[in-house]
Amino acid sequence: MVDLKQYPRLSAELQAGKKSGSKIVSYILAGVLILLGLFFLFIVAKILPEGNKDDIAVMIFLGILALIMIGSAVYLITEQRNKDMAVKDSWRKADAVRMNELDEKAAKAIHLCGCLLYDDCLVSRTDAGDVYLPFEDILWVYGIQRRRSLNGVPILTNHAVNAVDIDGNDIEVMHSADGKEADSRTMTEVLVHQMHEAGYYPVIGYDGQLQKDTKKDLNILKRRYEQSMNEQFEREARTAKWICPHCTAENDGGTRCVYCGCLKEIKIPGEPVAETPVRTEAPQEPVRDYSNLAPNTPAKRSNPMLAVLLGLACVTVMGISLLIANRMGDPQPAEPDTPPVTVTDPEPGTDPGKLLDGEVGDTLETAFFEFKFNSVRKVSSYEGITPADGNQLIVANVTIHNTMRSSLPMFDSDFLMVYGDGDNDYAYPVTYDDPSKTGGEMLESEYSIGINKTVTGDLVYEIPADITSGYFYFEEYFDNGEYGEYYTVSFNL
Repeated sequence: MVDLKQYPRLSAELQAGKKSGSKIVSYILAGVLILLGLFFLFIVAKILPEGNKDDIAVMIFLGILALIMIGSAVYLITEQRNKDMAVKDSWRKADAVRMNELDEKAAKAIHLCGCLLYDDCLVSRTDAGDVYLPFEDILWVYGIQRRRSLNGVPILTNHAVNAVDIDGNDIEVMHSADGKEADSRTMTEVLVHQMHEAGYYPVIGYDGQLQKDTKKDLNILKRRYEQSMNEQFEREARTAKWICPHCTAENDGGTRCVYCGCLKEIKIPGEPVAETPVRTEAPQEPVRDYSNLAPNTPAKRSNPMLAVLLGLACVTVMGISLLIANRMGDPQPAEPDTPPVTVTDPEPGTDPGKLLDGEVGDTLETAFFEFKFNSVRKVSSYEGITPADGNQLIVANVTIHNTMRSSLPMFDSDFLMVYGDGDNDYAYPVTYDDPSKTGGEMLESEYSIGINKTVTGDLVYEIPADITSGYFYFEEYFDNGEYGEYYTVSFNL
């Protein structure tokens, strides 16, 4: 690709135009998608060893979502690289002599929306880089307008002009924001006018069907371009001055000689004629003939990355399914003729398969978390906190592990200390009445435990000085208002 830094005038003129940052945005977006995809795959890898049946749908969903994100990132990068290659390839026709000529005439060129329009070519600053397009290589020109809205309210309108060259590259050659410089129609008119002045008549205006057909077979667009050139050539031939080949009289347009009545012979590309009509109002440019192209040129192959991504997605989903099946194991068949068994819910504290009553050092498992009281001791003071007369301070060190798949809110009132049989023989941690009491390893009045995280800290209680034993009490309470199991941990001072 040509280094425009060697041509200061041309580079300066292009620099004066707008420089789009969509190329950088595309790469940033691709990077974000890749990071998100890898993050979801990491979550799947963390969930997979547990083999929990409840997580199967989550694993499959996250796996597919990760593949879609990574595939989208690869597609963005591939498309941007294709644009870069098309832009770099466009400079192959610009030799040193041509570049010096462009540099010298840069100040005189029409400067519109980041594009320099010369007499026979354009140089444009596009998303993929600076592009050089001779007018003879442009087959199709169309304007586009993109509107962006927020909750139905238009907030931004982008105008652009695209040009399709003889290699099928669809390149945005002009771009402007709403209300600045020109809209897409004006930009298209200026470019087409310059091309007409040079004797080139491309296909004009957006056509969705033509765009689809061109992607399948570029020859369709080339035939449309040839038709446009021929129609214009014929119009000019009918209006230009011409010399009658029979009486040699000069006629001002028309198709019949006003002197002898002889019909004017009109040259259609590909058809031989005896005489060439004189053209004085427009330059006489040769029309490129595409009729000798093979009518069934193979269609452009679609991006092979799409097939690769689909294959990877299928293989990954199959692999995850096989791993899940291996983790879960084969289902065991039910024994035939087995009479139904009636199961009754055990009373609280009597479930033989679950530890509901423990001692200091035991680990108990609730519906929300696992907890263990590591130690219970009597202290004279704790971080400036002293007991009232007739009372004592008890410090209980507890470890709590969140077993839920969401963050777990905790409160100091979760663990109640019971030290007698009376209605008032209980105590909450000192933070319950005064949340400002903090310090050391004391747990706050409210805190949160992350997913699969563990917290260890102190709960400080103030109870009568004569108490030497008791137990800690926790009862499950659900969002629907129902209560579950209750757990106790006894202690001796």
